[in-house]
Amino acid sequence: MKTRIITAVVGLIVLAGVLFTFDTLVFNLVIAAITLIALHEIYSALGFEKQDWPLLAVLVPYTLLIMLSSYSVFRAMVMPASFLVVLFYAIYLVVRNGVISYQKASGLAMFSGIVIFCFYSFIRLKEMLPVEEYGYDAIFFILLILCFAWGGDTAAYFAGRAFGKHKLAPYVSPKKTIEGSLGGLIGGILAGFVYCKVKKISFFAYLDLIVPSIALAQGFGRLGCFLAGCCYGMEAHTAFAITFTNSAFAPNGVPLVPTQLISSAFNFANFAVLCLIASRKVSPGKVSACYLIFYSVGRFIIEFFRGDLIRGSVGPLSTSQFISIFVAIFGVALLFISHKLEKRNINI
Repeated sequence: MKTRIITAVVGLIVLAGVLFTFDTLVFNLVIAAITLIALHEIYSALGFEKQDWPLLAVLVPYTLLIMLSSYSVFRAMVMPASFLVVLFYAIYLVVRNGVISYQKASGLAMFSGIVIFCFYSFIRLKEMLPVEEYGYDAIFFILLILCFAWGGDTAAYFAGRAFGKHKLAPYVSPKKTIEGSLGGLIGGILAGFVYCKVKKISFFAYLDLIVPSIALAQGFGRLGCFLAGCCYGMEAHTAFAITFTNSAFAPNGVPLVPTQLISSAFNFANFAVLCLIASRKVSPGKVSACYLIFYSVGRFIIEFFRGDLIRGSVGPLSTSQFISIFVAIFGVALLFISHKLEKRNINI
């Protein structure tokens, strides 16, 4: 508790300094530093050997280059640097063949890409909404994102402490639970909602901007499940089945339905559809409603083909299917309300 409070206070101080330097180079450097801290956390969580420090070290200059790419002198170096990073990883894996875990290396590369992509969005936001033209609307948007993150993290901590029983990803983070994650989701939404109400801005208008990225992140997340072997499908002797040979989660040597890849493809498709919907002038809340409906329906169907039986059940349905029913109902209700309010020219 004490550590989290100290972290929050330090975070607020850093945030204040960053916001005052939003249109300067300092902002880029602070975002780069935060990204590197996140990459170090991923590297540590995956449990690499001490000899594998070059895998993390090579990401330091590359991350700095990406975060400074808003300046033309650095932008020209991004493409050749990207090829060099890929080449380095390929050579390193050959040299360390038989010693390093390919699963860990793949996980580090994938999650590092996600982290860099997410934090780079702040840099893109800075470029798209310059202070001299848009005032401090961009800063308000960043604060909203941070409200989602901090509110979610705080709620996840307390929900996990109070109700946490089922482990979420014991290999990566042993203390994280499914109950804590659900609490984090609810807490993040409530924190963002309160901030929007205080600033008198449309909550769903901003949520609609974030939602497509959630589907994209879920697509990458399911790829991570595939690399780890968790969330596997039922046994299936078909041409499209996959067989794990060295998994700590999935049964090895048994052909299984590739539910992780199917779910990943579905989430990427969901991302594309949501972007298409968002590109049109729709009322606030419609993109979010479509996400809730599409995701819950897809999750409900895919659950029938899952083979890991420890994920819980409610009667004949899995826990995820049971929750998906209510999520879909909420999505339909939100879509209906958004349509009605659009006719009355009211934003929510």
